Amino acid sequence: MIRARVGKRRVAILVAAALLSVAVFFYLDQHNHLSSVIQAWGTFGVGAGILLMALICMTPMPSEGLLLILLKVYGVWFGLLYAWIGSSASAVAIFAIARLVGRPLMETLIDPVKLRKVEKFASRKGVTGLLVARLLPVPAMLVNYTAGMLPSISFIVYLWTAMVTIIPYYASTALLYEGVAAGAQSWLFTGIAAIAVLMMGGFLLNRRYARRL
Repeated sequence: MIRARVGKRRVAILVAAALLSVAVFFYLDQHNHLSSVIQAWGTFGVGAGILLMALICMTPMPSEGLLLILLKVYGVWFGLLYAWIGSSASAVAIFAIARLVGRPLMETLIDPVKLRKVEKFASRKGVTGLLVARLLPVPAMLVNYTAGMLPSISFIVYLWTAMVTIIPYYASTALLYEGVAAGAQSWLFTGIAAIAVLMMGGFLLNRRYARRL
């Protein structure tokens, strides 16, 4: 119980840090000075953004904060692409870590209750279970670490489910950003609706399948 509280506290701190970082960046970049500097870095700047996204996605810190920054710097399409590549790279790294390190260390990093919950469902339902688990309201890194430890899940299945299921979340965030940045109410409301659908869908899936775990 105490461990779960400490874990929630750490996540809350990481979320607050992510929000503060985004707020500071957007405040300092009101006239696009920072964006211009990062763009001038060329390939190095793109690589740094992808690497940073990969590292963030390996932690409980929300990656949407960095996604917003990439959208601001590189535009919607390239920002989405670089964020998606970084997220996919993190999934590959997590798979390797989970297979090499194994369960004992993972249980020291992840709440064992949540770990068993995702593990039991994914192993019982196979590919469908892994897809559903990735849509549940739990951090993507938790599902990645858990799925990476399951011998029954191949690397190909693990990777494509990770690469596909992250798209709706990032696309919804991009719609919100575009709606605010461009003052386009249609994009804004579409983004809000998409996020609401994802949240409601995750809640309903969690409510439906939690009883079976």
